[in-house]
Amino acid sequence: DVTQIDIYKNKKLQLLFNTKTKLHLIDRMGRDVEDFPIELKYPATNGISVFDYDKTRNYRIIVCGEDKGIRVYDSYGKLVTGWEFDKTSSVVYAPISHISVNGKDHIVAIDHRGMVYSMDRRGHERMKPFQAFNYLFDNAYYLEKGKSIDNTWIITSDSSGIVRKASFAGKTDSLVFDH
Repeated sequence: DVTQIDIYKNKKLQLLFNTKTKLHLIDRMGRDVEDFPIELKYPATNGISVFDYDKTRNYRIIVCGEDKGIRVYDSYGKLVTGWEFDKTSSVVYAPISHISVNGKDHIVAIDHRGMVYSMDRRGHERMKPFQAFNYLFDNAYYLEKGKSIDNTWIITSDSSGIVRKASFAGKTDSLVFDH
């Protein structure tokens, strides 16, 4: 995916995206922004996710690698210091998501085996990883915000087309549609 950002905070947008090996930022004239493209340390396994937590245009760019690492870059393509998440147990193909519940940020990753990771802005575990369901490695998932993290749901479908829901409290549910 291509994401528009405004790194200069002047209402002139740039296009941000990644390939397997590089992080690209292109200005509105189609030119590489200074210091881009950035060579990724490990080949990417997913498309970037971009978050502006406080709506100040101080973007965080998150991409996962073949080494099972999750890396966070600032708007200028520099690795963010202080990010401490180590690795997932298997490769992450889906984009990373963000949700804020009761004033706490949750950066959510799902690896291709269905393990769910919830981290704070520094990469610390918000909760222990748990296996939600058999997840399709390239499938979209959605976060349904509840009044607390325990009744916030991850919603996706499995290989048989069944819509699956898993809460951060470990509850699961399935939705089967009759033809």
